[in-house]
Amino acid sequence: MKSIITYTISVEKDAYGHGEDSTNIKSLIRNLQEDLRKEHSYHYIEYLDHKIEDYSFHPEYDHYDYTVYFEVE
Repeated sequence: MKSIITYTISVEKDAYGHGEDSTNIKSLIRNLQEDLRKEHSYHYIEYLDHKIEDYSFHPEYDHYDYTVYFEVE
């Protein structure tokens, strides 16, 4: 049975300083997907979407937090 899981990635603004425009986040998502596949022995895992949390843009917050959605089985 397929289900939807979420995972949060937190990256330092200094390292990824462009928020949603960063192409590096896609690489992190691919790595996360592979790690989850290995860790949980998923037969199927598909990236669905990601979103950056609004509070991440606050000037005093030093990280971008992304919520990543996968469909798994």
